[in-house]
Amino acid sequence: MDWPDGDDLVKTWLAGRLGNAITEALTGPKLPGNLKTQMPLLIVSVFGGDSPNFAQDRPNLDVDIYAASKEGAKSLIGRIHRLMLVDCRNQIVGDGHVLLGVRNMAHPAPRPYDSKNLVWRYGASYTVLIRPKLG
Repeated sequence: MDWPDGDDLVKTWLAGRLGNAITEALTGPKLPGNLKTQMPLLIVSVFGGDSPNFAQDRPNLDVDIYAASKEGAKSLIGRIHRLMLVDCRNQIVGDGHVLLGVRNMAHPAPRPYDSKNLVWRYGASYTVLIRPKLG
């Protein structure tokens, strides 16, 4: 069985739905050196999780937006939150993996970041239930 990287699957799925609203999507937690030129930037990072049984994986994910304005970051994380909770169920992603469902762990909120450089960070945390591609 091919076990996928949950952060990469969700990053790719979100980037496809956000389209031109973001400049780039990466898996984290490392930030690019030229952050200001890549905003608005989506970063999806895994932080633990579990595998409830042989055919499922349940990673915990941080989803962060870095943007040039507070309003821009807040608006994008709100859009992501709706996508995650409403549209991210029973979605076939990658080469046949299935996003079965999502549980919100931490609601969208501002997250600490050095805003002296006019960079705003908003984020939320989720647990995503994934069924890997079988066969």
